[in-house]
Amino acid sequence: MKYGERCRNLVADAGRALLLVALFAYPLVAGKNFRWQNMTLHCLVSLAVLLWYAAHASGGGRPVLVRHKVLDRALVALLGIVVIAASVSAYKYASLLFVVWLVDCLLAYWMAREAFSEGKWRWAVPVAIVAAGVVCGLLGLREYVRTVIFAGEVNWRIFGPLYNPNILASYLIGPLLVALALIAGLVSFGAGRGGNEGERRPRLGLIGLGFAVLLMGPAILLTGSRAGLVSAAAGLVVFALARGGKGQRRKRTMWVVGGVLVALVVVVVAAPPLRDRARRAFSMENHSTAFRCYTWLATVEMVRDKPLLGVGPGTFEYSYPGYARAGYTRMSHQSFLQLAAEAGVFALLAALVAGIGGVRLCLWIARRQGSGAGALAAAAAGWLVGLALHNLFDYSMYVPAVAVSAFAVLGAAVGPVEVRPAESDKGSKRRWMGPSVALLLVLCLGLNLLTVEVRTVLAETLLKQGRHYQAQENAVEGIKPLGCYSAESWEALAKVYEAQLRSRDSLFVEKAIAARLRAVQLAPTVATSYIALARLYELKGVEEQALEYGRKAVAVYPMNPRGLAYLGQLQEEAGLGSEANATYKRRLPLR
Repeated sequence: MKYGERCRNLVADAGRALLLVALFAYPLVAGKNFRWQNMTLHCLVSLAVLLWYAAHASGGGRPVLVRHKVLDRALVALLGIVVIAASVSAYKYASLLFVVWLVDCLLAYWMAREAFSEGKWRWAVPVAIVAAGVVCGLLGLREYVRTVIFAGEVNWRIFGPLYNPNILASYLIGPLLVALALIAGLVSFGAGRGGNEGERRPRLGLIGLGFAVLLMGPAILLTGSRAGLVSAAAGLVVFALARGGKGQRRKRTMWVVGGVLVALVVVVVAAPPLRDRARRAFSMENHSTAFRCYTWLATVEMVRDKPLLGVGPGTFEYSYPGYARAGYTRMSHQSFLQLAAEAGVFALLAALVAGIGGVRLCLWIARRQGSGAGALAAAAAGWLVGLALHNLFDYSMYVPAVAVSAFAVLGAAVGPVEVRPAESDKGSKRRWMGPSVALLLVLCLGLNLLTVEVRTVLAETLLKQGRHYQAQENAVEGIKPLGCYSAESWEALAKVYEAQLRSRDSLFVEKAIAARLRAVQLAPTVATSYIALARLYELKGVEEQALEYGRKAVAVYPMNPRGLAYLGQLQEEAGLGSEANATYKRRLPLR
């Protein structure tokens, strides 16, 4: 092997290894859905794809962009629609973060499909996903045991390293199904080999995967997620039916599926978190369902107002307060409705076509491929169906730790299938530079956004510690260069100035007002920024401006009790008794 070829292989393998590290780290590092953590993993994924593609394509290889027509074209269409919607978004910085997240999903899918389809890397992605699921399950079980021992709370719902119990349940469905697929592949491998040595090799893997299933199964139950349990059952049914075969084998599979479902019902009665939530599901205490219904109705109104391009990708939490019928929420608890509200009905249509196309392709592979590849495709189909069901009632696909992992499993499942011949490699050595430059720009964009988010978080942390000078330094750096489009960065800078106020004549008053005005300009639907401006003008003694921004805070968020209370106070101090009385009356039903 030539020296240049050896170097290219090392670089390509480094890219593959980095993607595996990212897939393992996503639920553990970025499961809480903080921006700086998501940007860190984005940079890792971008670097992994850049290294692999540059090494592979510079050596004459030419990865295919669109391999599976319906699935891949729908994903490309979704990305195009989201980019167009982001260009007209009310808050472009949040939309930019959404586009970056979607690019991560597509890059993970594409690289898992193209770079792990054969050779020693064939099963690397599924193993990385199962390993991450095992660690999440261990952390969740440890959390439950500690809570029961020290607090005596047997109804505790485990979070693990993810955002909330529902998201943990939605994530663990995937590693659980992938572990079952690997078990099916190893069983078939052991059955097809002779001799003691051949039987011994898969047995160790079976033992490890068996423990993985025994860890993740109870962890899903201890999340107490009703939608997660139903989604897990649906995923298991799809997996079993896809690998059930025909005739007597299918009948046995159906009996096994029925037994599993009966066992799940028994476990629901036995597991304290699920038993308590199942009881409340049919009682007057079930406020979460009513809250979701009100949220969905408000989200439908958002879709009706802007059906084509929506309010802006990733801007639901900023636009929703103006439509709210109940309390504030950052997510609509229905990913399909939220996507339509943020990016328009055509984005929803593209996502549905991609999802249906992915499930159909995986089922087709499961019926026609061998035990290993077919089982993985069945697991991918089961996870997609489970995610679709779960996201009818929640928002796990809006958490990058779940979405990127699911896209990677889908890519690994459909990678070995050659639907059409690869294009000729002629001239490919001259064409690899363009995509490599684009990937480099994506990586640089991620590094810039990561700097913005880290500086903003540091400024807020230092401010809480009373270190005003260092906080101000980090906040100022956080608005350079892309940070100047982040309302959160300007708000962090305003908070630093406000913490240093000593009188109404302080120079920091004007600086804080300027920073708040910039934040309002970038994100004009955030009520807290208007309330903060009203307080600054009140401190300065300018009653008219304070009243103006108090009214704007209520206009963008009519259901906000704090905003109504503060506006009533301003009106009362300004001698507007009748207006103050009317404002207080608007607040009473909300209390």
